Amino acid sequence: MSNCGGRGDAPDFVLKDVNNREIKLSDYKGKIVILDFWATWCGPCRRGIPDLINLKNRYGQDNLEVIGISVDGPNTKNDVIPFIRQYGINYPVVFANQKVVDDFGGITAIPTTFIVNREGEIVASFVGLQPVQKYIEEIEKISSEKVQYDEREISELRIHSNEFMKKIKSVLTEEIKKSGIPGAVKICSEEAQKITEEYGDENILNIRRVSFKDRNPRNI
Repeated sequence: MSNCGGRGDAPDFVLKDVNNREIKLSDYKGKIVILDFWATWCGPCRRGIPDLINLKNRYGQDNLEVIGISVDGPNTKNDVIPFIRQYGINYPVVFANQKVVDDFGGITAIPTTFIVNREGEIVASFVGLQPVQKYIEEIEKISSEKVQYDEREISELRIHSNEFMKKIKSVLTEEIKKSGIPGAVKICSEEAQKITEEYGDENILNIRRVSFKDRNPRNI
């Protein structure tokens, strides 16, 4: 079995992990999240877990998280921690409750896996063991969308950067003519403060990053 649809905002949850700590899905907003509903007694789950471990190793530094959601019942729940140690699972494992099962459409077979993008939206879901390449394709697709967004954002910052530098250069040039370097420094500082208030501190920081990356300071 493969893609089972299930798109839209991922239902938020707060579940206890194997160390009795609360894991909240919305805390991972800004990251790509793979949610894996599984159990220790499930053969296909066992075969798929090494792939999830490898994905976390490969993409973890790029803000990927895997959350294993164990549906083990009373008879096998105590097997989860030894299982984690045996397999060397390197991502959080939490225990499902009926609400999370219902919220995710009623888990009727395992493994069932959801891929959640950085905005907290489910972009793919699968029932059954999948080739790891399917997960890689989805991760790369989300990463590609992020790069395109960053490029648009940088383009907008470059426009602000040009405006910022033109204003500073204009004020500096005029004041040097009028009162020399000391006066120019004073007026330039005052003008920079006005521009900072206009654009906001965070935007000015970003504008400076773009400016110093794109320009040789000696040419300003």
